[in-house]
Amino acid sequence: MPRPPLLVVVALLLVGVLPPLAATAGSGKVRPILPGATHGDRIPDGADRSLRRQLAKSRRTRRAKARAAGAATGLKDGPWCGVEQSADDTAYQAHTGPRVKVIYAYPSDRPNRFATMRDLIQDDARDMTDLVLGAAGQTKTLRFDVGTKCGAGYVDILSVRLPRTSSAYRQLAAGSRMNQLRTDLSPSVATMIGKRNYLVYADATSAGDGVAGIATVYVDDRPGSNNAANNGGLWAMAFGDGNDPNFLGSRLTTVLHEVTHNLGAVQDSAPHSTGAGHCSDESDVMCYDDGGPTANMTHPCAQQAYDCGADDYFHPAPATGSYLDTHWNVYRSTFLCPAGSCAGADVGGGNPPPTASIVLRNAIGQGIVAATTGVPVTLDGSGSSDEEAVAEYQWDVGADGSVEGRDARLTTVFPSAGTVPVRLTVRDVYGAAGTTTFAVPVSAPALAAPAPPPPPRTISRREAAARALRSSLGSLRDTLRAAQSSAKLGVRFTAPQRGRLEARITLAGRTLGTARRTVRAGRREQLTVKLSRTARRRLGQGGKVTVRLVFRGTDGATVAASRSVQLPRR
Repeated sequence: MPRPPLLVVVALLLVGVLPPLAATAGSGKVRPILPGATHGDRIPDGADRSLRRQLAKSRRTRRAKARAAGAATGLKDGPWCGVEQSADDTAYQAHTGPRVKVIYAYPSDRPNRFATMRDLIQDDARDMTDLVLGAAGQTKTLRFDVGTKCGAGYVDILSVRLPRTSSAYRQLAAGSRMNQLRTDLSPSVATMIGKRNYLVYADATSAGDGVAGIATVYVDDRPGSNNAANNGGLWAMAFGDGNDPNFLGSRLTTVLHEVTHNLGAVQDSAPHSTGAGHCSDESDVMCYDDGGPTANMTHPCAQQAYDCGADDYFHPAPATGSYLDTHWNVYRSTFLCPAGSCAGADVGGGNPPPTASIVLRNAIGQGIVAATTGVPVTLDGSGSSDEEAVAEYQWDVGADGSVEGRDARLTTVFPSAGTVPVRLTVRDVYGAAGTTTFAVPVSAPALAAPAPPPPPRTISRREAAARALRSSLGSLRDTLRAAQSSAKLGVRFTAPQRGRLEARITLAGRTLGTARRTVRAGRREQLTVKLSRTARRRLGQGGKVTVRLVFRGTDGATVAASRSVQLPRR
C-alpha cells in the first residue's frame, strides 16, 4: 500500500519567513504536497510560562480525581533514572502499543550533553502527558516508550552521536535539515519492533533562523481508525543551540506542538484552520498566525490551551454531528492510552478489551444463519469493536486451537454436515483480547430431481447427406496417394435416401476423371472413378488435387462437398 503524503510544518520563535502551503482538499481526502513544502511557525518565547500555568491547574484537578478514579500517567517526576542507551532498551520495555520514542541526538563535533538533557526530557514527557490528560478529562494521555532498569515510570531515551558536524546541519534549510537528520537517525531505529513516532531533541543543530522545531503530519481528516495518523513512522524535532538546555526558549510548547502534528493536528478542514497546518483561535499550543490563507487570528482563550475551544483537533467526547465527531479527532489516536495504562502492562488500568462479533454471510454478502456442505461462506468479524481500534483477528474454525485466518473476514467451506464451533479472538493495540464463539449449523444440500434427458435430435435428409459426403472425403489423402499408381479411385458412400452420386477429380483446374452412380438408401456403396494413363501421370507429378462430391436426392435436395489435398511428386 503506498505511503500517504506528508505535510512538513516548522516551528519558529520569530515571524515565519517560508511560503505557506496550498489549502487542503475536501473532507476525508488525502492531497499531495509538493516536495520540501514548509511553513514557518511563530511560537512566542513566553509560551511555556502560559502553558505551565495550565499544567499546574491540570495537575491539581488530576490529583483530586486520581484519588477517586486512579487516573495517572505513570511517568515519574524527575530526575530521570536509568543507563544511557545507544540502542532500544528492550530488556525493560514496559509495553508494546504504539508509542513515542524519544531520541537525544548530538553532532559528531559537539559534546554529549545527555547528562544535562535527560532530566529535562523526563520532565517534558511527564508534563506533556499531564497536559493531554487534563484536556482529555483524565481519561487518556500520550504513550511514550518507557521502561529503564529503574522501572516503567521513566522514559526510554535513545542517545545517538550523529555522523555529521554541527555546521553540516546548521547550513541546511529547516526541511532539508529534518530530512538529513531523519536519514542519519534511521539506522538507529531500523530494528525497533512496534509502531512508533519519533521525538528528537537535536542538539547543536539550530541554524539561528528562529526555527525551534519541525514535524511531519499526514493530511487526512477521516474520522475512523484507518486514518493515516495511526500509521506511525513520523518525526518531530526540536532544534537546540548546543548551549542552552532550554533549547530555543519554549521547549515544552515546541515538543508538544510537534508531537501533536504527528498525531494528525491541525487538518485544513478544521473550523479555525489557517489553511497551513495550524489554527487561528489563540491561545493554543497549535495556533498562531502562520501566514496561511485563512489565518484570521482571534483570542478566545486567555491562557495557552490544548485545543482552545476543543473544536479543531482534540475533544474527549465531541457532540454528535460536530466537526470532531465527523472528522479526525486526535483523541482517537492509537498513540494515546487510557489513563493508568501508559506505563506498565497495556492490558490493565482501565483499558477494556475489544468485543468480538461474527456474522455468517453467503457468496453475495447476505447474512445467513446456516451453511451448506461444499458451499463457500464468509465468516465476517468486521463488526468487532473497540474503544480505539481492533488491531488483530484470529479465526479458529472447529475451536481446536488452530488458527485458520488473521483477517477481519475468512472465507471457508464446511466439508460435512453438523454443528461447527467457530471462535474469533480480537485484540486491541494494547494487547487486550476479546473472544466469541458462533456455532454454525451445517446441512447437506437438498437433493434435486434429476433433469429429464434431452429429447432425441432429428436431422433432415439434407443434413444427413452432407454428413455422409464429409465422411466419404475423410480419408481422401491415402486414397489419392494410392490412385497415383492405380487406374481407378473408389469413394465409399452411405446415402440417407435414394439418389444420384457424382464425383469429379481435378488437378490444377484440369479434370482428371468423373463418375456417376445411382445409390440406394442406407446401403454402403462405392463410386469408382476410372483414371486414364494421362490422369495417372499427372497425379504422379504431384500438386493440389480436389475431389468434389455431389448428391441429388429423389426429393430434389442437392448437397455438395469437396476437399483438396496437396500430393507430393512420386
